[in-house]
Amino acid sequence: MIFSVIVPFLNEEHYLGQCIQSLLNQDFDKDEYELIFIDNGSTDKSINIVKQFPSVVLLHERKKYEYACFNRGLQYARGNIVAFTNADCLISNDWLSQIYHGINSSNADVVLGRRCFPSVDSFLMRMIEEYENIKIEYVLKSCISKQFFGYTNNMAIKMDVFKKIGLFCEEHRGGDTEFIQRAVSKIPNAKVIFLSDMKIIHLEMRNIRTWLKKNIINACGNRIVMISSEYKPVSYYSKLWTLGYVINSNNYRLWQKFIFLLLLILGNFFYKIGWIIGYIQFLGINRSYENFQNKE
Repeated sequence: MIFSVIVPFLNEEHYLGQCIQSLLNQDFDKDEYELIFIDNGSTDKSINIVKQFPSVVLLHERKKYEYACFNRGLQYARGNIVAFTNADCLISNDWLSQIYHGINSSNADVVLGRRCFPSVDSFLMRMIEEYENIKIEYVLKSCISKQFFGYTNNMAIKMDVFKKIGLFCEEHRGGDTEFIQRAVSKIPNAKVIFLSDMKIIHLEMRNIRTWLKKNIINACGNRIVMISSEYKPVSYYSKLWTLGYVINSNNYRLWQKFIFLLLLILGNFFYKIGWIIGYIQFLGINRSYENFQNKE
């Protein structure tokens, strides 16, 4: 089997059916991929929705960590390539084909794809969508591995990589970035690339408020990963280069440039809030571990 697709879910009844249907509609040989959905303790109709699709494997994970769900799926997975997404995502019908051809043509170990937003009519969200995708593409092409980061709503990894370095870290957010940092540090010449045609629509990302909230959440995980690995945040140079590229390629007017700059400043402010929260969480994790050690 070529692909195992792993999708965790927790109370996602509003999106789950669309996600599953988009994965079943792939233009890839149906015998060459399996769909593995992992329930993380849903109390809504999510489990019943998954059961409506007999070809989908349904697993359960009691640990309340998203990465524990991914690891549960990996223990079942039979594919040579493992593709990850989330239950609140709509997958393009050539997603697996793009991953397959991208990995084979580049011999990449890890591929990350384009994340689109559903609010295509929102000028502000189009700005942010383009900025976020160009930023990760630039970071990966720059080959500054300490700045590499990941996102499991649109990522695929060769199964051999897991066999070499182990599974995801389950204890905190940012397990995808920590895994990539571990891969590039432990596997000689490990290759991580961005595929612009490997697309998903993140259905939850409908407005700026949601994006700002995600900045806090992502910063929390990244702060912890930074302390426990060699990861470094994306540099301001990379961010400014991305800003300039987006502005020039779209021929933004002066007022559009001003709004775009304000958006990114606001996003960075919320990211710093998450950065502080992440550090506090890290201290709590360490204290809990030390107390556990003292009891032993």
